[in-house]
Amino acid sequence: MKIHYALSLAVAIGLGFGAVAIRGLQARTTTPPIYVAVEIDEIIDANGFDAFRQTADATAVEVQSEDGRYLVRTENVTALDGSAPKFFAFIAFDNMTKAKIFNDSMKNTTVLRTRVAKSRSFIVEGTSANQCPLSGINQTLVEVRGQFQMLSPNADCLALPP
Repeated sequence: MKIHYALSLAVAIGLGFGAVAIRGLQARTTTPPIYVAVEIDEIIDANGFDAFRQTADATAVEVQSEDGRYLVRTENVTALDGSAPKFFAFIAFDNMTKAKIFNDSMKNTTVLRTRVAKSRSFIVEGTSANQCPLSGINQTLVEVRGQFQMLSPNADCLALPP
């Protein structure tokens, strides 16, 4: 009878270790989030910029259609170093493919934006979950030597570029 209990306990412990190992492997294969950043530095054509503002609702629909999420979308930007843009948006996507599909769907809006304002947009690869165990809410975006990194409160997640 004791052998049955010992064997049952050993099987249960083995299953527990196996489940933990599989979770660890899945965490390692998690792709890092992708961010699209848009900065508008100077408005060249005020009337045209008003037309650009009218595209905001359509842009939000395009963001949602690719499972994107606005993390920041504001004109309230405070410069810490250099000059602040007049408008800044930071949009999160699950992967590069979705970010590029979103970007491709926004070609007409991009043409309008670049015609009426001095601006730029770019894609940034974030830090994957296995590199930074804390949720995005507890992280801060910081610039280190010209590159943006996610920094957790305990600084375990900051990987300095070479």
